[in-house]
Parts: sequence; C-alpha cells; structure tokens
Amino acid sequence: MPLLALRAPFRSCEPFLGLQVRCFAMKGLGGGRNLKQWCQTPASTMKMLQELKLANRPDLIYQLLKALEVEGRLQLSPAHLTVGITACSGAGEWERALALFASMPKHNVSRDTISFSAALSACEKGRQWQMALVLFESMQREEIAPNVITFSAAISACEKGMQWPLALHLFHTLPSAEVAPNIISYSATISSCEKGQQWQFAVSLLHSMPRAKIRPTVISYSAAISSCEKGGQWELAMKLFHTMSNNHIHPDVIACSAAIRACERGGQWPLALKLLSIMPALTISPNVASHSAAITCCKQGAQWQLAVHLLGDMPKDHQPAHIIGYNATIGACGNAGNWQLALTLIGGMSKVSLRPNAMSYGATINACSANGQWQAALCMFTAMQQAAVDPNPLSYSSTIIACQTGAQWQQAVHLLNMMPNAQILPDITDFQAVVSACNQSSQRAWALELLRKERSSSQFFQR
Repeated sequence: MPLLALRAPFRSCEPFLGLQVRCFAMKGLGGGRNLKQWCQTPASTMKMLQELKLANRPDLIYQLLKALEVEGRLQLSPAHLTVGITACSGAGEWERALALFASMPKHNVSRDTISFSAALSACEKGRQWQMALVLFESMQREEIAPNVITFSAAISACEKGMQWPLALHLFHTLPSAEVAPNIISYSATISSCEKGQQWQFAVSLLHSMPRAKIRPTVISYSAAISSCEKGGQWELAMKLFHTMSNNHIHPDVIACSAAIRACERGGQWPLALKLLSIMPALTISPNVASHSAAITCCKQGAQWQLAVHLLGDMPKDHQPAHIIGYNATIGACGNAGNWQLALTLIGGMSKVSLRPNAMSYGATINACSANGQWQAALCMFTAMQQAAVDPNPLSYSSTIIACQTGAQWQQAVHLLNMMPNAQILPDITDFQAVVSACNQSSQRAWALELLRKERSSSQFFQR
C-alpha cells in the first residue's frame, strides 16, 4: 500500500513507524504535508519527530512542524518544538532552529530553560554571538532562570565570536545567578581568553578549577598552553604541559602542538624538537601543525639541515606536505646561504600538490638576493608575477637589493615605482638600495631625483 494512502490511526502503525519513516526520509517525498498524517496525537507527533531526528532529517522535521502550525489542529508542546530546535541546531541549520524558537509564542507555548538552551546552542553553532546575547537577556525579561547549560552555550557563542570580554563577564556572573560552573563553561571561557590573547586570565581560570572541584581536562590545558604561546610565555606553557602529565592527564596532539609553537615563539628549537620526538612514545601522531611549528623553530635556530630532515619526515608520518613547512624550510636554507636548495624546494612544491604563495616566493627571492644571486632573484620575481601571485613587501625589497647587487638600476627604479601601485609603501631601506644602484651605474641624475622625492614625500617611510 502506498505511504500516502495510509490513513489508519497512528497507534496501529507504531510497530512499522521506524522503518517507514526511514524509507520516507531517504526518499524525501512530500515533506511535512504528507508526514503530518502520521501525527494524530501529541504522543504520535513526538514519536515521529524523534524518528526523523534519528534519521538525521532536520529538514523534514522543520517542514512537519510548519505544516502542523498551518493546519492548527494539533497543539504543539515545548517538547515538540525543542526537538526541532535541537535537530536543526545539530545540523548547523541555525536559522531554522531560531525560526522554530521564535514561533513558540504563536502556539501559546511557554519558552523554558530547555528551549532557550537549545536556541542558544544554535546561535553558538551558527557563530551568532549577538543573537545569543539577545536571547540570554530575554530570559531575564521572561523571568526564566538560566542554568549551567544556558550559560555554557552563551559563553561558547562569545568564544566563537572572538568576544572574550563578554565570555569572561558571563562566566563571572555564574555565582550571582547561583549556578555552579562545569567543565564546559570553564573550557569555553579559557578558550575564549586564548583566542583573545589573554593568557593571564586563561591561566588563572585553569588554576581555579580545582577550587571549584572541577578536574581540568586536556581541552582546558591545551587552551591555556595555547594562550601562553600567543602571549610569548614559553616557560609557563612548558610548565603547564608538565603539570598536565604529572596530574595524569594524557596530552593530545593539540596540547603537544601548542607547546611546540610556544617553544617556537621563544626560540627554543632544541626543546621543540624534543617535544616532537617524544610524541610517538606518548602514542600521539604528529600532525601538520606540530611538524610545521618544529620546522619554523629550526629556521629561527639556523638549523637548516634539521628543517629539511623534518620536512622529509612528514610523508613518513602520513602527514601531507604543507605550505608553512615548505616556506619555513626555504627560509632556513636561505638564511644559511643554501640558495640552491631553496630553489629546489620551491620548484618541487608542485610535485606534492602545493602552489607557492607570496611567502614562498619572498623567502626564495630573499635567499637568492642575500647570497648575491641577483639573476636568480629577478627570475623568481618574474615567475611570481607569471603565477599571478601578488608580491609582498619582502619580495619587492629583496628583488630591489638584488638589482643593487647586479647594478640593474633601471629595474630597481621600476620596482620602486611599482610598489605604491601594489599598495605597498617603500621604506627607507628600499629607497637607499635604489639610490645605491643608480650611483653604481653613474646615474647621478636619477639618484638626485630619488633623493629629492625622499625628502619631499613621507610616503616612503610609512612601512
């Protein structure tokens, strides 16, 4: 019998409901208008909504609730609409979730803490922090007491919206609302402080968790370590990393990568490499972030051989090649005077399905220029333009210096004139290199003209 012909009371169909709904959901035929024939009572409606949620069809849930709203025969309850809100929210359809929440007054349905929490969660997933705050404030107007789930959802929305002051404010209002924080509210607030580069607040919150009788998790520690990394506090980051292990909290790849990045910022390349080397012993597979951070450390520590070695190890660790690792290795080779290897690396990027970016070209041009290879630098700048990659300040400055080295004054003047058109303002070093190139080629008139411009215009000294 066709599904549309089934008009029997819902109770007689209950044994077949799960299978029928899944088939219906897979076909997606008819939407809410045909599904509502299964909804004869509030209980049968709830059963249908739960089955559709299990079938991961928030679209049909939304259509069904809207069809029932138009028909007006069945009184929907807070539970019905909350199922729809949570299903749409979980699928990332925050607009539909909020539309269902907004429709509750039309059904004479009182909104409660559960429905508000579901709506706030939809705002959080949709990165709608302003709407989350509007909903949170409306709870007070409707005299609905928020719980820890409500607070956590609002804090998470602020965290995703990069609004660390608001997240911290909400967290600090928990005691006045007589709501005890939980691990989610703590972790979301610490993560918000980390994104806002507020390492002091993040570490303070982490240290306050035991006093609140809440055991920090690896997520809490990772966020705090990352905040220390962004704040340039590598020693504190390492202290937190060791404290985590001492407290029998097993670090994960995020915590390890954050600690390695902290060492990178602090110029502690031996410590960064040590962390990378112990990851397998901790049953943690290094990822792109940890490898790239360690390679960058090697660049800063003038360890170009180690950088090349780590870059080569990435495929062995089943990690795809990454642009950051390549750029750092090219820079390390250039700093060590190994311009040939820099050219080899950028030339081999296409073989690993990577397209050089402005940093790749800039580092390679700088490697050639710094080592007196002005022809190679000019060729690389030309290749950059042919690849439709906009030159960055490093590319221009390094190429101008290469022109100075090769006494290519006309090219140097041309590059200097190109920079403002590319919305890059030359600095005094660029200007001096061009003047020097002109003087070397006995182009005194050009040099005097450039010096005149240097003194009469401030545009060359704003970078």
